[in-house]
Amino acid sequence: MTPNLRHQMFMFCAALLYFGAMLAGLAGYSWHMVPTFVALFLMWLAILHPEQMPQTAADWLRPRIIARVTLRVATQVALVVFCFGLGRGVGGILGTLPHLPLGLTVGVSFLALPFLRLLRTEPTLEAQKA
Repeated sequence: MTPNLRHQMFMFCAALLYFGAMLAGLAGYSWHMVPTFVALFLMWLAILHPEQMPQTAADWLRPRIIARVTLRVATQVALVVFCFGLGRGVGGILGTLPHLPLGLTVGVSFLALPFLRLLRTEPTLEAQKA
């Protein structure tokens, strides 16, 4: 797979992730959905950068790791709230909130995770050719 195609597919996955949160806001779902999307966004980070996640239970007790994880969670909360609010704003401007199933909005974001995992895996056949 060419690097350009890989980059485009990665951007498509990221768009799916953000679009799901925006659709939930557009559909008028409660702010109680934010933790669900934050969890999906954090799983995205764990798949994208597994080396930056704490590897053992003892790592979770280090103050530096706790600070880094807290900062990541806060950043993801801000991203989700932004996407959710953007969807709410678009719905307010349009004057209507579409009736979208909850599974659709969460499913769009969740669908980005297996696609990203497939992109992160280097096929052994390509590695042998290089």
